[in-house]
Amino acid sequence: MSKVTLNYKFNNPNSVEDTAEMLLKLFIEANKPKVEEAIKNAVNNSDEAISHPA
Repeated sequence: MSKVTLNYKFNNPNSVEDTAEMLLKLFIEANKPKVEEAIKNAVNNSDEAISHPA
């Protein structure tokens, strides 16, 4: 039996910027708990840096 090769083509009428924004929103929503934790950690780390000057 011969090997079948599948070819897919996607038509995206959006601009590159619109596509990137849509994908970013999708990934943030999918990883919402991780994103919220990262934001909290960044805020806490910046607060620590401000409250503990060198």
